Amino acid sequence: LGCEMIGVGVLLLSLALQPLQHRGSDPLGSGARRGLCRADFVRAASAAALSLPGCAVLPLAPGPALAADAAPAAAAPDAAAVSQLRVADYAFRLSYPATWEPSSKPVKTHLLESILKGPAHKAQLGVTVDPVKISSLEEFGSIAEVSERVLKVEEGRDGVQAVELRRAVAEPGSPTYYVIEYAVASSRGKKMYLCKYCIAQRKLYVLQTQAALDSYDADADSIRTQLNSIVASFVVGG
Repeated sequence: LGCEMIGVGVLLLSLALQPLQHRGSDPLGSGARRGLCRADFVRAASAAALSLPGCAVLPLAPGPALAADAAPAAAAPDAAAVSQLRVADYAFRLSYPATWEPSSKPVKTHLLESILKGPAHKAQLGVTVDPVKISSLEEFGSIAEVSERVLKVEEGRDGVQAVELRRAVAEPGSPTYYVIEYAVASSRGKKMYLCKYCIAQRKLYVLQTQAALDSYDADADSIRTQLNSIVASFVVGG
């Protein structure tokens, strides 16, 4: 269930960032107003993703373009050991704790999607790539506008009781990154989300990390430090 939920969360965040004119009949917009149930959201997300020009639904499977190379930061195999996730065809890379394992979800609805799950604290990360018709996040909106939209879509999900924005930062560059940190209380529990977005080569890249809210706030087993390190390491291009 946890892997499915991060998959749905990444779908939601990815769609929240896609300009309205690229979403056809805006299936998510009407759903958010009435309260999205999980099945409705997956169907809407699938339709929206498939309606984008040049988008193909690809299975998540090991292949020559996907490399997870162990690169221990210390001689002893402990929690500080780090692995690299690199996808050459989409020119992104990130570092994550070597104790995290690849996972998947039943429905593949992105051009590319990768999911990793931590051993504790409900920690997970997901990376998705989707085609868009704009060339930068700035064309879509400011960090304040994007944060507001992401939170509003999150608030529309079924069972969500409260959403709190913790941090929203723009990192100017080529490409520009937006980093958004927020807490969600829902019928499924309390979680912290730390996310990073960018648009490069007319593709939207979304990194979503998450953990149990209490564990994140207490930095239990350095989980807050781990998630921040993952987000900081996420680079597109170069």
